[in-house]
Amino acid sequence: MKNKRLLLTLLSMFLMLQLAAAYIYVINSESRTLSRIDTETNEVNNNFAQLGLTANLMDLDEDHIWVVCSGDNAILELDRHTGAQIRYINVEASSNPYDVLKIGDYLYVTGLFSDKVYKISLVSGSVVASLTVGSAPQGLATDGNYLFVTNTGGYQNDFVGSSLSVINLNDFSLQTTMDLWTNPQFVIVHGDKLHVSCTGNWGNIAGKVQVIDIATLQIEASVDLGGQPGGIWIADDERALVGNGLGLGYYLYMADSYQVINGYTNLLQPGAYTVDGNSEEIALLKQNWGDNSILYLRNYDLTPKAQYTLGHASSDLKFYIPPTSNDDLVLQPKMNVYPNPALKNGILNFESEAKATMKVSVYDIKGRKVLETESLSGNVSLDLAGKGLSSGMYLYKVQQRDRIKSGKFIVM
Repeated sequence: MKNKRLLLTLLSMFLMLQLAAAYIYVINSESRTLSRIDTETNEVNNNFAQLGLTANLMDLDEDHIWVVCSGDNAILELDRHTGAQIRYINVEASSNPYDVLKIGDYLYVTGLFSDKVYKISLVSGSVVASLTVGSAPQGLATDGNYLFVTNTGGYQNDFVGSSLSVINLNDFSLQTTMDLWTNPQFVIVHGDKLHVSCTGNWGNIAGKVQVIDIATLQIEASVDLGGQPGGIWIADDERALVGNGLGLGYYLYMADSYQVINGYTNLLQPGAYTVDGNSEEIALLKQNWGDNSILYLRNYDLTPKAQYTLGHASSDLKFYIPPTSNDDLVLQPKMNVYPNPALKNGILNFESEAKATMKVSVYDIKGRKVLETESLSGNVSLDLAGKGLSSGMYLYKVQQRDRIKSGKFIVM
């Protein structure tokens, strides 16, 4: 019986280690290759898969990667585990497909030159429907009920007619189209809001992020970042990181309060065209045309972790994070953090149901670590007196067993 318990314990530990491993996939458009980075071993394979002509953006699931090959007017389906080509899925001649999103048994693809969104069956591997939206559609996102499409208006038209189209996924019908700021390229769903990164016209019209309430489809806020905002990613602690279209740096604002921490005049470094991340790591992609692109891997607090050399003109990156099982979710211990707001000379408590070693790290709004402590009991009472904390918002990260919880609190 003891040996059996030991075997089960070792197996459980092995599975947790396997789940902790994360891969980053990067499209190298000019090199026509797909890179795969193992963040656990730091192994980089810049020829993991061969791609088609003018590869743009991608989507993936547990077993597949779908790469938009704009120059081929097709979607390339790859085996995520081996990089082997499975099939080419034709879209439409001269459509210049741009972005792809998998929802259920279908792929949804924007046609930059055709002003359409295409619905592709993964069963038949063919287009089963198309829908005309706004001018020069690019980015895609979904909340499960609707498909959101950013229509840039097109460079040749100086991005006039920039808009957002909303498609009902139940019957693939156009719900509405609403006007947006100039050149909306990237869109993500965060809670009950859409965050749309509008790049501007690359000249006299600066970019911003527009936040849209999904329930009312009303613009709730415009976050004036300036410059040329690019790809966007939002962390669990509400930090929104946005690349810069020219790769000059990256922006930071708070997704809940819309407070700009780092705008165009004080961009964070290094340069990044787009951003992606998870609960432990953040990846910043520096796109270099005619030269090797660079991926900068950061810890969750934005401190440097690793740097990787990629192929030429990298255009997209995606983390693959192994799915969490229902058992893992059930077994995840509850944790309370209180009081919030906390007094600058008071006590901030972290209490977990799991009686295991707990490590608590506190960061200021720019990601600089200001406090850190550890407890063996699963509870931490952090005395803030004499720590020199000024009033304002702070971020915390709690590590316990293989779990990480992050959030924010206010000091008064």
